[in-house]
Amino acid sequence: MSGTTGTPVSGMTQVDYAPGLLIPAVDMTQPAPGKNVAIVLSNIVAAAQAAATPGGFVASTSADAVTAAGTSQATATALAAQDNVVTVCPVGAGVILTTAQVGSWITVLNQSPQELAVYPPVGAQWNALGMNVGALVVAGGVAEFKLFTTAQGYTR
Repeated sequence: MSGTTGTPVSGMTQVDYAPGLLIPAVDMTQPAPGKNVAIVLSNIVAAAQAAATPGGFVASTSADAVTAAGTSQATATALAAQDNVVTVCPVGAGVILTTAQVGSWITVLNQSPQELAVYPPVGAQWNALGMNVGALVVAGGVAEFKLFTTAQGYTR
Protein backbone atom coordinates (compact mmCIF):
# COMPACT_ATOMS: atom_id res chain seq x y z
CA MET A 1 0.00 0.00 0.00
CA SER A 2 3.02 2.25 -0.03
CA GLY A 3 2.12 5.57 -1.57
CA THR A 4 -1.59 4.71 -1.72
CA THR A 5 -3.87 7.69 -1.91
CA GLY A 6 -7.49 8.08 -2.81
CA THR A 7 -10.98 8.30 -1.44
CA PRO A 8 -11.79 6.47 1.79
CA VAL A 9 -14.27 3.62 1.66
CA SER A 10 -17.71 4.79 2.76
CA GLY A 11 -17.85 5.04 6.55
CA MET A 12 -14.09 4.78 6.95
CA THR A 13 -11.50 7.37 7.76
CA GLN A 14 -7.88 7.42 6.70
CA VAL A 15 -4.89 7.71 8.98
CA ASP A 16 -1.62 9.18 7.83
CA TYR A 17 1.01 6.67 9.09
CA ALA A 18 3.89 8.10 7.09
CA PRO A 19 4.22 11.01 4.69
CA GLY A 20 2.36 10.07 1.53
CA LEU A 21 1.09 6.75 2.94
CA LEU A 22 -2.60 6.67 3.79
CA ILE A 23 -4.06 3.51 5.29
CA PRO A 24 -7.80 3.01 5.90
CA ALA A 25 -8.77 3.05 9.58
CA VAL A 26 -12.04 1.87 11.09
CA ASP A 27 -14.60 4.38 12.31
CA MET A 28 -16.16 2.55 15.29
CA THR A 29 -18.92 5.12 15.74
CA GLN A 30 -20.85 3.53 12.85
CA PRO A 31 -20.15 -0.21 12.79
CA ALA A 32 -20.60 -1.94 9.47
CA PRO A 33 -20.04 -5.51 8.28
CA GLY A 34 -16.38 -6.36 7.86
CA LYS A 35 -14.97 -3.33 9.66
CA ASN A 36 -13.86 -5.28 12.75
CA VAL A 37 -11.50 -7.27 10.52
CA ALA A 38 -9.26 -4.23 10.14
CA ILE A 39 -9.05 -3.79 13.92
CA VAL A 40 -8.22 -7.46 14.51
CA LEU A 41 -5.55 -7.44 11.80
CA SER A 42 -3.97 -4.25 13.10
CA ASN A 43 -3.92 -5.70 16.64
CA ILE A 44 -2.24 -8.88 15.36
CA VAL A 45 0.39 -6.87 13.48
CA ALA A 46 1.02 -4.65 16.51
CA ALA A 47 1.42 -7.67 18.81
CA ALA A 48 3.79 -9.39 16.38
CA GLN A 49 5.87 -6.24 16.01
CA ALA A 50 6.07 -5.82 19.79
CA ALA A 51 7.30 -9.42 20.23
CA ALA A 52 9.80 -9.32 17.37
CA THR A 53 13.45 -8.50 17.73
CA PRO A 54 15.12 -6.00 15.38
CA GLY A 55 16.19 -8.94 13.17
CA GLY A 56 12.56 -9.97 12.75
CA PHE A 57 12.66 -13.08 14.94
CA VAL A 58 10.18 -13.57 17.78
CA ALA A 59 11.97 -12.87 21.04
CA SER A 60 12.46 -15.82 23.40
CA THR A 61 13.45 -15.97 27.02
CA SER A 62 16.87 -17.21 27.99
CA ALA A 63 18.85 -18.18 31.07
CA ASP A 64 22.58 -18.34 30.51
CA ALA A 65 23.82 -19.58 33.90
CA VAL A 66 21.55 -22.36 35.20
CA THR A 67 22.78 -24.52 38.06
CA ALA A 68 21.39 -28.06 38.01
CA ALA A 69 20.46 -29.49 41.40
CA GLY A 70 19.16 -32.59 43.14
CA THR A 71 19.41 -36.19 42.07
CA SER A 72 15.73 -36.78 41.32
CA GLN A 73 12.79 -35.24 39.53
CA ALA A 74 11.50 -33.84 42.84
CA THR A 75 14.74 -31.99 43.63
CA ALA A 76 15.82 -30.89 40.13
CA THR A 77 16.14 -27.20 39.21
CA ALA A 78 13.00 -25.89 37.45
CA LEU A 79 13.67 -24.29 34.06
CA ALA A 80 11.85 -21.01 33.55
CA ALA A 81 13.23 -19.94 30.15
CA GLN A 82 12.96 -21.22 26.57
CA ASP A 83 16.73 -21.27 26.01
CA ASN A 84 18.82 -22.56 28.90
CA VAL A 85 22.57 -22.91 29.40
CA VAL A 86 23.47 -25.18 32.29
CA THR A 87 26.89 -24.14 33.53
CA VAL A 88 27.03 -26.07 36.82
CA CYS A 89 25.91 -29.69 37.15
CA PRO A 90 27.05 -31.81 40.08
CA VAL A 91 27.24 -35.56 39.36
CA GLY A 92 23.72 -36.97 38.98
CA ALA A 93 22.01 -33.55 39.05
CA GLY A 94 19.24 -32.37 36.77
CA VAL A 95 16.68 -29.83 35.64
CA ILE A 96 12.92 -30.14 35.12
CA LEU A 97 10.42 -28.58 32.75
CA THR A 98 7.10 -27.34 34.08
CA THR A 99 3.62 -27.96 32.68
CA ALA A 100 3.47 -24.23 31.90
CA GLN A 101 5.86 -24.95 29.02
CA VAL A 102 3.43 -27.20 27.07
CA GLY A 103 3.63 -26.33 23.37
CA SER A 104 7.06 -24.68 23.37
CA TRP A 105 10.41 -26.11 22.35
CA ILE A 106 12.80 -25.73 25.28
CA THR A 107 16.52 -25.78 24.47
CA VAL A 108 19.04 -27.06 27.00
CA LEU A 109 22.77 -26.60 26.41
CA ASN A 110 24.91 -28.51 28.92
CA GLN A 111 28.16 -26.58 29.36
CA SER A 112 29.12 -28.50 32.49
CA PRO A 113 31.66 -31.36 32.54
CA GLN A 114 28.95 -33.77 33.79
CA GLU A 115 26.01 -35.56 32.18
CA LEU A 116 22.73 -33.69 32.85
CA ALA A 117 19.29 -35.22 33.47
CA VAL A 118 16.37 -33.27 32.00
CA TYR A 119 13.14 -34.37 33.64
CA PRO A 120 9.63 -33.98 32.28
CA PRO A 121 6.96 -32.57 34.62
CA VAL A 122 5.65 -35.04 37.21
CA GLY A 123 3.37 -37.56 35.49
CA ALA A 124 4.86 -37.05 32.01
CA GLN A 125 7.44 -38.84 29.88
CA TRP A 126 9.96 -38.03 27.15
CA ASN A 127 9.49 -40.15 24.02
CA ALA A 128 9.05 -43.70 25.40
CA LEU A 129 11.52 -43.47 28.31
CA GLY A 130 8.80 -44.03 30.89
CA MET A 131 6.90 -41.72 33.21
CA ASN A 132 9.05 -39.31 35.23
CA VAL A 133 12.35 -40.55 33.73
CA GLY A 134 14.93 -37.92 32.81
CA ALA A 135 16.56 -37.73 29.40
CA LEU A 136 20.34 -37.38 29.55
CA VAL A 137 22.27 -34.57 27.85
CA VAL A 138 26.00 -35.31 27.59
CA ALA A 139 28.60 -32.82 28.74
CA GLY A 140 28.93 -30.16 26.05
CA GLY A 141 25.74 -31.39 24.37
CA VAL A 142 22.52 -29.65 23.43
CA ALA A 143 18.98 -31.01 23.19
CA GLU A 144 15.49 -29.67 22.63
CA PHE A 145 12.40 -30.77 24.54
CA LYS A 146 8.73 -30.17 23.80
CA LEU A 147 5.69 -31.11 25.84
CA PHE A 148 2.82 -31.81 23.46
CA THR A 149 0.50 -32.50 26.41
CA THR A 150 0.95 -32.45 30.16
CA ALA A 151 1.68 -36.21 29.95
CA GLN A 152 3.77 -36.60 26.78
CA GLY A 153 6.85 -34.85 25.49
CA TYR A 154 9.49 -35.46 22.84
CA THR A 155 13.18 -34.68 22.41
CA ARG A 156 15.35 -33.85 19.43
